[in-house]
Amino acid sequence: MTARGLAYTLTALCLGMATPILSEQNTLKFSQIDAPSADGRISLWAIGNDGVVLGSYFDLRGAAHYFQFAYGFYKTIDFPNDIPVGGSRASRNDRGQIAGSYYGGGRNHGYFFDGKKFHILDFPGAAHTFVLSINNGGQIGGIYSDAKNKNHALLFQKGKYKNIDPPGLGTASMISISINNLGHIAGCWSSGKSRRSYLYKNGIYTFLQSTTQINFAALGLNDRDDVIGNNVEINTWARWYRWSHGTYQKIQLPETQGPVSIAGINNQRQLVGFMIDLRGKSHGLIIAP
Repeated sequence: MTARGLAYTLTALCLGMATPILSEQNTLKFSQIDAPSADGRISLWAIGNDGVVLGSYFDLRGAAHYFQFAYGFYKTIDFPNDIPVGGSRASRNDRGQIAGSYYGGGRNHGYFFDGKKFHILDFPGAAHTFVLSINNGGQIGGIYSDAKNKNHALLFQKGKYKNIDPPGLGTASMISISINNLGHIAGCWSSGKSRRSYLYKNGIYTFLQSTTQINFAALGLNDRDDVIGNNVEINTWARWYRWSHGTYQKIQLPETQGPVSIAGINNQRQLVGFMIDLRGKSHGLIIAP
């Protein structure tokens, strides 16, 4: 199990249901981002409301690095103590704090980097911990695996861990969690070939269901409660959608050489991700309305 492959027990629950409406967005504009000294394996994971992009790349020696991209400039981010962080999914808040995951000692660990100090995050008793999202308040969302290899949702805040599995999870397994600056959460779980996504805010779970996107997998969230995700069961290439207040909007991406993966969305509805070219190399993409 890897962090890339991924992607509350709360009291007083109320359940909500989305009313599905489908529309199509005009073709968007995109910019290709290729970090200097990269060997062609580049991914963009998050874009802040400040416009700063967080990505990762592998250099010509095969070593992985994270980088920030803003105003046309690149800044490589290497963590202290030679932590073996690979090019896995990570998140950045507008305060410049970074959270993600890495593999070491036979299992996956979450981490939090405040710009100076590197903190390892392991959910108590978990076989693996994957950190996927951080907001400006320092709340961290992620997934942990139990001894039976089932994934659960987690929240880390103020030094404490909390299981936040949604109602109805049952024997299914969590695959993604995103948390915005309001503390709202978008998540997705998997059971066999089916997916179920939800938005949690103010004590209410709204399940993002549609007759046309029954397998919508929520992967990103902004402060407008726009949820970015894909339909994972259409041929081999994922079709991307933005869910916003009950409406599914198909994201009509520009023509590219290969499949596109989207990882993050900000309040300006800018998207970031990466594209696989015909040689199997990945290139970062910034996608704008």
